[in-house]
Amino acid sequence: MRKKISKKQKEISLPIKSIIGLCVSCLVGAVITIVFSFLFSYILSKSPKITKLSSVYFIVSILIGGLVCGFISTKLLSFKGLISGLSSSVPLIIIIFTIMLFFSNGRLNNFSVIVLFVVLISTTIGGIVSANTKRRK
Repeated sequence: MRKKISKKQKEISLPIKSIIGLCVSCLVGAVITIVFSFLFSYILSKSPKITKLSSVYFIVSILIGGLVCGFISTKLLSFKGLISGLSSSVPLIIIIFTIMLFFSNGRLNNFSVIVLFVVLISTTIGGIVSANTKRRK
């Protein structure tokens, strides 16, 4: 027999569930971004002719990580896709900028602004796509 959950308990558990869902989705997105960055770095190290494309590969890995982050956050939080995608972009941006600051000796440039917009757009698109996909029976 299921226990009835009071309205007050639901109100308390919603913010905690939201915070946990955002943390999980952002960690998954960051891990996927790092894995793809290492994969593309390995590809670049094996073929020295295409080293000019390293920033493009980094943007692609951030795009993939952002899409996954927005997708997972919408599934976990059950919010609207746009709201969930935008809310999951904030922690992911903090994680990615921390990594970028570490590797660039504390300096940011125009590329950092591009990364900001890529994360915002990709997590939002991932959230919208996740909200619009239906479960199949």
